Amino acid sequence: MTQTTEFDDTYPIQRHLSALARRSLVEFAHEVGYYQPVNVDRLSNDFYLLAMKVSNYSIFSHMEQLHMFFEPDAAELLLCMPNNFWFWKAVWGGIVKAGVRGASKPIPLTCVAEGLAEVRRIYGSKYNLDLAVSDLSPSQVASRAVAGVLLVRSRPSDLDEIVINPIFAPWPHPEGRVFMPADALAAALLKT
Repeated sequence: MTQTTEFDDTYPIQRHLSALARRSLVEFAHEVGYYQPVNVDRLSNDFYLLAMKVSNYSIFSHMEQLHMFFEPDAAELLLCMPNNFWFWKAVWGGIVKAGVRGASKPIPLTCVAEGLAEVRRIYGSKYNLDLAVSDLSPSQVASRAVAGVLLVRSRPSDLDEIVINPIFAPWPHPEGRVFMPADALAAALLKT
């Protein structure tokens, strides 16, 4: 029996994407509290290689790579994440929510949004996500920044700014709004 690099079973693809997401979460853990928008052109080589195995194409764009695994609107939501850590957290959540049923087709927006809504619920059990940044004590700001609920946006000359991670923002955004669209962050994460 010979081994092949072709994926004739969709479950290994999902397992490989899941493993890549877990590794990437560790790799980008240092970014959790920083605002550094995701750059689709900097997806990992492992992501590219996995997309190539799935598609059997030799060369294609970074967006096409994302669309191998995620529907276009889900990919758009992923690209709204404030940094690589949250991008991979959203990828992981989408995989988990899609489950085995979603293994044979691109993961839809609802799965990614539901995964992020679950993260929001978990963090909401520790942090009051309805409080405005101006209502927080310095220790509350620090705790939320370390956890990634708030993000530090680096500016020149020590003029850094604290912004709300769109995943955890109260709706509508009262202050510190970072960039949201992708269908208003998947309709405010499916109205958590």
